[in-house]
Amino acid sequence: MKMKSLIAFSISCYLGILPSFSGNNTSRGTLTPKNQSAAEMIESITAISDSTSINNGLVFDSKVISIKGFDKRANENKETFFVTNNSTFDISRLQIKLRYTDINDNMLHERTEIINCEIPSNSTRQVEIKSFDSQRSFYYYLSPKPKQQRTPFKASFQLLRYDIIIAPKM
Repeated sequence: MKMKSLIAFSISCYLGILPSFSGNNTSRGTLTPKNQSAAEMIESITAISDSTSINNGLVFDSKVISIKGFDKRANENKETFFVTNNSTFDISRLQIKLRYTDINDNMLHERTEIINCEIPSNSTRQVEIKSFDSQRSFYYYLSPKPKQQRTPFKASFQLLRYDIIIAPKM
């Protein structure tokens, strides 16, 4: 399938909580489109192309994207984690807000990242992003403890946006 035939649209959504990366946690909460009801958003998306019809059953689901397996070692300048697309659509991009705290939950840093990643429906991909820790002073508290003195941190995320790829039937 050629990229020219793909029509991508953005669904902006906000979660009411910041789930932890540790364990088997997934994003939980109610997804609310910004300033539009679900019916209004479906109508505006349908207007994108006369040749593409959108399933009227398209709804925002808090379990569409899950992030697990976060890792950042003290000697690395990258962070890795696994993103799972639990939807019936292919995903092309994510926008997440990352929050970093010390072990006592005091905020160290917060940032928003756009992650370009094509993740097919019901698939998982490992994602790598540049770390907030440019001086390599921190390590994720569930990663192996370094030999040198470094500060452990926790990480959490908030899903802000995901882009769904819709391909017309051929």
